[in-house]
Amino acid sequence: MGRDNRMKIRAVWHRDIKQMAGLFRTGYVKEPYAEKWSKKAALAKIRDYYRRSVIFVAVEGPEVLGFVVLDEDKWPDGIYGWFEQLVVSPKHQRNGIGNCLMERSLEYFKGRKFKGAVGVTHPDAGTWSWYGRLGFKSTELRLIRKDFCMKERER
Repeated sequence: MGRDNRMKIRAVWHRDIKQMAGLFRTGYVKEPYAEKWSKKAALAKIRDYYRRSVIFVAVEGPEVLGFVVLDEDKWPDGIYGWFEQLVVSPKHQRNGIGNCLMERSLEYFKGRKFKGAVGVTHPDAGTWSWYGRLGFKSTELRLIRKDFCMKERER
């Protein structure tokens, strides 16, 4: 199933949440993301995913090596699987874990008869070309964002 017989892909367990939050923090601290997640904020985010999303984890014994968070997104032509997060521990990257998580995710989406799968990645991230090799295509859609200054938030 992956790098060796010891690594397994399974549904998330509650006891995985703290390790996942740690991986989430380390996964996004480097460029091109450079996000500074506190332990508390990362844990809250992972707990929110745990309550509302489908999550698969890659584990070796009690250690969480990576995880993927999945949701569904309804469009006029059908339902698409949505990759909310895909994170692999930096020390375990390039060992096929991301491929195994992606394979399990696509099986899940196909089993639910979704039209396809979508997600967001940074074009400067190493994952950009990886998604392309897996058959994902760039679209004409762009992510938009508006930040609010403190005065606007207080209104």
